[in-house]
Amino acid sequence: MKTNIFLFTLVTVIALSLKSCISLSSEFNRPRQLINPITQKRVPSIFFELIDTSKIYKRVYKKENSEKSPSQNTLPMFLKFYKEGKIAIFKGFEPNNVEIINPEFADMGIYRFRNNQLVLKEFIRTIQGSAWVTWKTNLSKNIDTITFKSNHYVEKFVPIDIPQSFLIYKPDW
Repeated sequence: MKTNIFLFTLVTVIALSLKSCISLSSEFNRPRQLINPITQKRVPSIFFELIDTSKIYKRVYKKENSEKSPSQNTLPMFLKFYKEGKIAIFKGFEPNNVEIINPEFADMGIYRFRNNQLVLKEFIRTIQGSAWVTWKTNLSKNIDTITFKSNHYVEKFVPIDIPQSFLIYKPDW
């Protein structure tokens, strides 16, 4: 009996250790995590009056409120919202052709919208592991800028028109 318990414990520890080392990635090595469709709430229709899913949103301003890293991040960053509560976060390049705006090149994210507050969660992977990073902002009618504020940073995004031919992709998460 003690041997069975020991073997079960050993197998469980090994399985959990291996699971922590394995992660999902897109074809282009972007981090992925499976999303339970039950936890992904339906996006209210009012959201689509505020955010246009046929556009991408370009970061035009970023300021970090940190003495440790006073330099500003000047790498390009774009957000592409999808109707299913999913968002692609493109970093480090300009999405200037149809192949580049493929969400497999982007970091994965999900969003929720409730009481005029947009809550965006980005899945990131570092050498220490992976985690969800949360951004929040309030949205109102006639927005021309999305502003995310926290104790650590301020970021502003503006909508940019893209050709209809760029709207062929679906997120791979």
